[in-house]
Amino acid sequence: MKVIILILLYFVLTVGYYLLFSTVGLIFGATYLQCIQDYVWAFIYFLFIHWWLVIISLREYYVKHIKPLP
Repeated sequence: MKVIILILLYFVLTVGYYLLFSTVGLIFGATYLQCIQDYVWAFIYFLFIHWWLVIISLREYYVKHIKPLP
């Protein structure tokens, strides 16, 4: 059950962070829908930002709930 929660958290954080960081495009005059549909932004997010941001966020859950005690 804990692993299923970890997987669900991974997907929720992936989508949540993508939508959160897509708001930066509003500063440059684009609409929010244009920002979240931009392939270049999605590529940059998933290649450079996504993997370390989500892993750092999930590490605390992993250490607290899944990692076996010594």
